[in-house]
Amino acid sequence: MVYIRIKKRVTAREGERLRLGQVADILADAGLQLSQMPVMLPRGAGIWQMDALQLILQMQEKAPGEVINVLGDGIGWLHREAKPQGGGKRMFAAIRVAVACLLLFFGSALAIGWFHSDVNMGRAQASLYEAVSGQPPASPLSVALPYAGGVLLGVLLYYALIGKKSVSPLTVKLRAYREMIEQNAGQKDNA
Repeated sequence: MVYIRIKKRVTAREGERLRLGQVADILADAGLQLSQMPVMLPRGAGIWQMDALQLILQMQEKAPGEVINVLGDGIGWLHREAKPQGGGKRMFAAIRVAVACLLLFFGSALAIGWFHSDVNMGRAQASLYEAVSGQPPASPLSVALPYAGGVLLGVLLYYALIGKKSVSPLTVKLRAYREMIEQNAGQKDNA
C-alpha cells in the first residue's frame, strides 16, 4: 500500500531532473525506494501542472503490484526557472532593472510633486504648523522634511520592510498573482 500527496508548489531549474520525493510526500515500504525514483515532468521554463495520475502511472512501472492512494486534491504546480543568463545578458538585464527603477522613482516623485502643487501642500503644512505651534514656520523645509520622512516611514511600515516580519499587502498581492497564473496555466493545459 502506497500513499502519495502531491506538493502544492515545487520550484526547479530549467532542465533539472526531479525525483518523486521532491514533488510529492510518500508513505510506502522503504524497500520500494519510491522517493528516489526519477519522474518525467516538463523540463522547459514555465509553470506546469503536476497531476497525480501522471505520477501514479510512472510509479506503477516501478511497483506494479502496489495499491496507490492519493491524499489531497492530487494537483500541484511545477515552477521551472530559466537557466542563468551569460555575462553579457546578465549585464543588460541589470541595466534594464536600474533604468526601470529610476523611471519609477522619478515618475512617482513627479506625481507626488504635482499632487502637492495642486492641493497647495506647502500652504496647508504651514497653516497646520502655525495652528500647532502658534507661529509661522521659519523655513518651508522645517515642515517639508519631517513630512517627507514620515511618508517614507509610513511606506516602509505599510509594506513591512522594517519591523516585525509579518504578511504585507504586497505579499498578499504577489501570492494572489501567483495563484492566478497557476489557475490560468491549468486552464490552458485542460483546453
